[in-house]
Amino acid sequence: MAEATEVGYYKLLLEVALPNMVRHTEACLPHEAVGIITNNGSVYPLINQRRSEREFVVSKLLVEEALTQLHSRDLVGVALYHSHPTRSAIPSEQDITMMQQTPETVFVIQARDFVVAYTCDDSQGEPRVVAKLEVPVG
Repeated sequence: MAEATEVGYYKLLLEVALPNMVRHTEACLPHEAVGIITNNGSVYPLINQRRSEREFVVSKLLVEEALTQLHSRDLVGVALYHSHPTRSAIPSEQDITMMQQTPETVFVIQARDFVVAYTCDDSQGEPRVVAKLEVPVG
């Protein structure tokens, strides 16, 4: 079970990031969008190199460059977000594998109706929800 302080932190972070995250994910339709949420709730869009409605791919080099740029602005990446434009905010098998490979990373999935932050405690663990918000319509 997520600790109350962890839940509160990620819920607040999602509330701050949500408007810019929604703008980014809508601009990427019909493809999945991907980006980084920073410690102040700003978003840093990345390029989905797969340009797919069902998955995203970002090279390790692009992520490292983004994190370096954020660091130069005294920002830290605290979560990786992506969208599910045609599905719910439930992690796919690919999402779960990625979470298990990087258990220290918080993964945020935005669907049409909800945005959900997940974490995975270890390489064998199941994802657990640390925050969930309804996506405003319109």
